Amino acid sequence: MTTKRPRLLFTPSSIPFLLRAFGKEINEQGKIMDSETGVIEMTPEGEELTRENFGGLKKGSVLFLKKDLLSVIKLVEGKY
Repeated sequence: MTTKRPRLLFTPSSIPFLLRAFGKEINEQGKIMDSETGVIEMTPEGEELTRENFGGLKKGSVLFLKKDLLSVIKLVEGKY
């Protein structure tokens, strides 16, 4: 018997809602930043995170991931 784990899927229009839940927002330039400090969020590689390249959050953390193949590979390999 296979146990299915629940998954949440977010549409692009739900990104602001998701970010607000973590105390983040999108600024005028489309960059994701901390709502209180205004600090721009970075990927593990040190790139600024934008609405366009936002790929999700790693389970159990606030590690922001880009929506690209390299980020998915590193996540699957346990490098994040």
